[in-house]
Amino acid sequence: KKTQSFKIVGTALNLAKDKQFFYTEEDIVQIKDNHIQKIDASYKDKDAKLIVEMHSVFTTKPYLPEINFKDHRKGIEFKMIYLESENVVSISQNFSDQKVVKTKKIPFVENMTNSMGLINYIRENFSGAKQKNNTFRYVIPALGDDYGMILAPRENPDHSEAVVRFAFRIQSFFIRNLSGVHESIIKFDEGGSFIKGFQGISNVLDETSHAVEVQIDYSAPVIIKTK
Repeated sequence: KKTQSFKIVGTALNLAKDKQFFYTEEDIVQIKDNHIQKIDASYKDKDAKLIVEMHSVFTTKPYLPEINFKDHRKGIEFKMIYLESENVVSISQNFSDQKVVKTKKIPFVENMTNSMGLINYIRENFSGAKQKNNTFRYVIPALGDDYGMILAPRENPDHSEAVVRFAFRIQSFFIRNLSGVHESIIKFDEGGSFIKGFQGISNVLDETSHAVEVQIDYSAPVIIKTK
């Protein structure tokens, strides 16, 4: 059994603000027998200060990982976990009031995913995902609910770029309007092993707690540990 850890670094640009620098994202991805076990993501501002961290564990539900998210700027956090005994997804968050943690349980369905789970789904089902559209129930922890979502393969307009593109969009017109983004784009390397780029709503809010549309380019993964 072989376990390796890789480091991937991404730079996020704020599309609403003329592609201004927004944050640097560093992901430590642990892979065992070619399956993602966990991703520890840290987000840093222009002064390299840690602003947000997010830990995702894929061992129970590979496409609906357990997520632990902390925004150190505002003291807000959320936890998302699958409770097998009740067959529900439990979401706890203190977004509306930092002193009050609200917990909501939503019934689990088989095609449920979240932002990190979707990346793993593409990785694990790469050849199929390139061929046809797939539908999911997409959990948005900040909204405490799940929504219909479509993942679709996309032509790559820039042939000089060695990537495979996918688009995903929430089916609810209301939610799309709320975010102001019609669809998000995920780019993978041609082998389907790692994310290369993303354009869509960031996991990180801006200083005024509003959603931000970002463009992120990711470096090639570097092995940092093998055992």
